[in-house]
Amino acid sequence: MASRSQSKSDTYYRTMSQSASSQSSSTDTETTEQSGPQPAVRAAPSELLAAKFEYKERDEERAPNFRALPSGARANRVLIAGTITMAEDIGNENEYWRGEVNALGETLYVYIGQYADAGKSLLREVAESGMPKFIVASCKLDHYGQGDYEDDEQVPISDRRVTLQAEWVTEVDEQRRTQVLFENAVATIERFQDESVQQFDESIYQVYKGDEYYANTDFVANAVAALERLEGEMLDNEEEAEAEAEAEAADEPVPQDGNGEQTEAEAMAVAGASG
Repeated sequence: MASRSQSKSDTYYRTMSQSASSQSSSTDTETTEQSGPQPAVRAAPSELLAAKFEYKERDEERAPNFRALPSGARANRVLIAGTITMAEDIGNENEYWRGEVNALGETLYVYIGQYADAGKSLLREVAESGMPKFIVASCKLDHYGQGDYEDDEQVPISDRRVTLQAEWVTEVDEQRRTQVLFENAVATIERFQDESVQQFDESIYQVYKGDEYYANTDFVANAVAALERLEGEMLDNEEEAEAEAEAEAADEPVPQDGNGEQTEAEAMAVAGASG
């Protein structure tokens, strides 16, 4: 179960500091410049899937929507990373793509509309080739209701499924994907451990307690397990790179003199190494 947020019954909502120091571990400054005024929050995949409570801070039509993360932070947009394993155009008249992203064992569903051209072409490639791709994306959090409900607000928290509306998606190498996943997991752990991070009114946590996924998920333990898994992957990659470098060095041809023969100094060096 979620630890800190469920153990503090008398905490009330207060606005999270927008200073750079408080956001350095949980937002991406480069993404903020690309995506608009609301910074992209960093969070482990399991925490994103639990962010089902939506609210506005101001009663204005154009005021941004936020999601309450279990760690106590608010999120308007998030930065994610993972591997797109499947993609499908589910649109009618216009292209509307859905991508299935594997992120540390969790499945995130990313949707891309008609205006994200780069993202659409990337998902189209996955659909046509069947080849997975490593990606990083900036997304708005959304949800849909499982069941027959006339109004979205009527959907109980337990029947909401979090989705991600992509603003942009870019293909990256494995190292960059791993780096973003690692930083996202660290951000979740740090927020749970940091007493200064914004927390919400207890009524929000009471709503979350009605969600089976939230109630049965230990977000810190999941994030720690993710870090251990990523560290193992990084070590394996380093060992593979070292082994490849050694193999390439062993396969290098022995330098020859102008007549195609080893020089005396080179022959002595080889003999000394073999001895």
